[in-house]
Order: sequence, then structure tokens, then C-alpha cells
Amino acid sequence: VVRRLVRREKQPRGQVAFVWDGESDARVPVPEGSYRPRVKLRRQHRTIVLPNPIRVDTTPPVIAMTRLAPRVFSPDGDARSDRVVVGYRVDEPARVGLYVNEERAVLKKGTRTEGTIDWFGRSGGEPLPQGPYSLRLGAVDVAGNEGRPTRSKVVVIRYIALGRSSIVTTP
Repeated sequence: VVRRLVRREKQPRGQVAFVWDGESDARVPVPEGSYRPRVKLRRQHRTIVLPNPIRVDTTPPVIAMTRLAPRVFSPDGDARSDRVVVGYRVDEPARVGLYVNEERAVLKKGTRTEGTIDWFGRSGGEPLPQGPYSLRLGAVDVAGNEGRPTRSKVVVIRYIALGRSSIVTTP
């Protein structure tokens, strides 16, 4: 027994809910692992071990950036080098976010342990001006533990103005 939530208190009929904060009776966090809640019904002389364990997880996820390309791109909508693709790998299921200059720009849906995030050179829906930008990845696992972010890597937004595809002149 790591914690008693109720001690000899009479409970009303029907559904009763209790919350456990992951601490022991001594008010210190319990070690990681699975815990099985136990309900003791004194009048019925029964003890019920609930079938669904409570899993305590305090280990943050570890994320790695596996790919970053291209390093120079032009998000101008011409379908050529309009985005940066950032690959990642996480050691456990987690939500992955891409941070641009320390602000979250993209939050990946789902909790896949491998994948890619596309960034189109925008912040708040608006295109960013040309120049260098620092990118890094962060991850939060399903228990809410936040992992250390990856090292920042720099990409450059460069807008290229091209001339018309044909110029008509007189001979």
C-alpha cells in the first residue's frame, strides 16, 4: 500500500470518485511503475482490486532531429523549395512541436515515434521576411512530461525575384 485515500469514512450509495496525485502517504512522489487501486468494502467483507492499473510515468521523452532540408528555401508559392522538411525520432509516443526562433510554429498531430514536420516559412499564418531562422524540436509524452529540446539548426528564407519567362521585342 502506497497511499490510503479514505480511512474508515462512510460513503454515500452510488458512484463515488477519488483522485490520486501520484504521491505516497508521506507526500512524496511514488516510483515509476504500475499501481493497482484496491477498494476494501468492510461491511461486505470484500476487497476488490480494480482491473485497470494506474501507470506512473515521470521520464521525459528524448527527441532527435534526423533530417533538415533544404537549409535555404523560398516560401513564395512557386512550388520550388517552398518548405523545409524536418525529420524526427522520439523514444516513446509523444506530441512533437517545431519551434522557430523559440516560438512554436507547428504542433504535429498524433503521437508517432518517427515522422516529419513541414514548415512553410510562416508564423501566425503570415509569411516571414527573408533571413536566418533557428529551428528546434520539442516533445511532450502522453503523461505530460516535457523532454529537452533538440539543438537549434539554422535555415535561411530567401525570396528570389525572377524575370518574365519570355520577353517580346521588335527585330
